[in-house]
Amino acid sequence: MKQRQRVPFLVGAAVIALAALAALTTTHQPQASAAGEPLLFGAHTAMRNAATESDAFARLERGTGRTLAAARIYGLWDEPFPDRYEQWLSDGGRTLVYSVKARRVNGTDVPWARIAAAAPGTTLHSEMKRLGDQLRTFEHPIYVILHHEPEAGVNTAYGTSDDFVAAWRKFVGVIRGQGAGNVKFLLALTDYSFSLPGSDRRAATKWYPGDDVVDAIGADAYNWFRCRGRDEGWKSLEEIIEPFRRFGDTHPGKELWLPEYGSVEDPADPGRKARWFLDAAALFAKPGWSQFRGVLYFHDEDATHPRCDWWVDSSPAASNGFAQMGDAPILGGTGGVEPCSGGLVRCAARATVGAIRERRP
Repeated sequence: MKQRQRVPFLVGAAVIALAALAALTTTHQPQASAAGEPLLFGAHTAMRNAATESDAFARLERGTGRTLAAARIYGLWDEPFPDRYEQWLSDGGRTLVYSVKARRVNGTDVPWARIAAAAPGTTLHSEMKRLGDQLRTFEHPIYVILHHEPEAGVNTAYGTSDDFVAAWRKFVGVIRGQGAGNVKFLLALTDYSFSLPGSDRRAATKWYPGDDVVDAIGADAYNWFRCRGRDEGWKSLEEIIEPFRRFGDTHPGKELWLPEYGSVEDPADPGRKARWFLDAAALFAKPGWSQFRGVLYFHDEDATHPRCDWWVDSSPAASNGFAQMGDAPILGGTGGVEPCSGGLVRCAARATVGAIRERRP
């Protein structure tokens, strides 16, 4: 669901972190592929000391030194679309990646089997038709996700993989029937689902609804390191999503997305998260990665694991690493932005007076 709570604004000030980043700013920027357009570089942003959601998103943009090309939004089953924030994002030229969770605004869950069985004239069918009409009249290109990460343990109460596949197919069919040709349907699973054997109930193959009703496939990818109370090892983005990329090879006509991704810090190496960002940017310029269309960072807290600090500005070095990632031509940047040494707050202030160029990819 949408993140509307406010949490303290965290800004680190570590001289050693900035020194570690200095060597990174001369890194060769990966170039956009001549075969296609740059990837859409975006984020989900939560409010921290911001009056509105748009203020929070704009702050991240100013601190990053560019207009983000895409935004991740979380909605509920019967929530009207678009709201003021969603319209503001789209009017600014950003592509929305819109998740619809099978839960009502009043907190009632909607089982997937009921969605699948919804017949014309029923409440559920009418609600899907209404969303289809809202999406059609929205007119902007948009990616729609039905219940992201359905295979995760927190979603077992909604039904089985068969229930989800049937619900997905009904949902897509009804919305397409309303003439919403501006919509692409994005299946969003966890990163680990793509590395599990087919015998595991969470395996991605069990949750795939079929090429005829899927336009894009996504993996929510995280470098947890030690934040969940155990040492899971430091993992590059490439290591995390390589099984997902291979899954994409079996569906060559589909776009690949990271609807969420993130990394924590390594306390023993203040520049490691910054390098993680730069390595991620270089990854998408490599041969064999051309199916990817967009990446959206999860700039938020982790409600389940409070020690997992996904915020872009978890350190000044990380803030600058993210800005450098966003400046890569493969991600729609120009490769010419000057790094800022003050973290997100001070960089955002500098951007306000024009020292960081704001641009639209």
